[in-house]
Amino acid sequence: MLAIGLILLRIGVDDGAYAEIQQVLSVGVSPSNVIFSNTTKAAGHLRHARIKGVELMTFDNEAELKKVHSIFPTAKLLLRLRCAPTDCRVVFSHKFGCSPQEAPLLLRAARALGLRVVGVSFHLGSDSRSPLAYESGIEAARHVFEEGRRQGWRMRVLDIGGGFPGDEGTSLHQFARAVNSGLAQHFPDQDVLIIAEPGRYFVASAFTLAAQIHSLRDATAETSAMYYLNDGLHGSFNRPSYKSIEPRPLRKSCGPLLPCSLWGPTCDPTDQILQQVELPKMHVGDWLVFPNFGAYTVSLAGTFNGFPLPRVYSFADTSTRSV
Repeated sequence: MLAIGLILLRIGVDDGAYAEIQQVLSVGVSPSNVIFSNTTKAAGHLRHARIKGVELMTFDNEAELKKVHSIFPTAKLLLRLRCAPTDCRVVFSHKFGCSPQEAPLLLRAARALGLRVVGVSFHLGSDSRSPLAYESGIEAARHVFEEGRRQGWRMRVLDIGGGFPGDEGTSLHQFARAVNSGLAQHFPDQDVLIIAEPGRYFVASAFTLAAQIHSLRDATAETSAMYYLNDGLHGSFNRPSYKSIEPRPLRKSCGPLLPCSLWGPTCDPTDQILQQVELPKMHVGDWLVFPNFGAYTVSLAGTFNGFPLPRVYSFADTSTRSV
């Protein structure tokens, strides 16, 4: 049984701010199926969650507990654990989560404030490449569950986070095996609700970016060729983690590979997509294709210097359209 199968038995939504909560509620999602997963919530957003009845939310420090107590004392809380850095594209542990040593103190602080802690959450980071790290996270969560139950809490929710890879050529099966193994060993009881946040898995390979070369500088004795695209770091290439991308030329004839660099269209001198990559000789008007561009790309894009956001086109093959 795949771990994702556990998730799809009850589909919910993971939100990080007021606008996301408002968006999902507007399309009919029940507040009981929404988790406010940002551990540092603005007071106004917290008030909005209270008004809308979004009770389930995370915390990882005492200051956040006091804020929740003053604004939404009937909330249902998940203590977010900080996981050790793993082989993932974007690390979360430097910003979110408490250490296992801090967890008992925070549980006691919540009890002193009269708040309700109902479980534990963790997140390994985005685009994880280490299935066994999920087992470690589940084991750490189990220890917090036991501590919480010793303190009298009714711990019944475990959020194993997201980060599941979704690029072409990756497989969810090995991650599912690790998750199911960890759950079978550390959470064999059936009264614990297991939830996850598989956003990257669903969208990473669902989008392909096509960017056009609008200008260029030919190679000289001092520098390799420089190609300027109509998208850049202020657009779809907005995360430093994408330095590992490999563009694919979209034209009929290729040729020998030559060193070059890729740049965005803005006046920002740091708007460099790739410092060094090898491509055939390209021309103004040629296109480059970047697969697996569905996660944290155009959703984070801006319009710096007035350049428009990338346009999204939907395509489906015959077999998909016939479903």
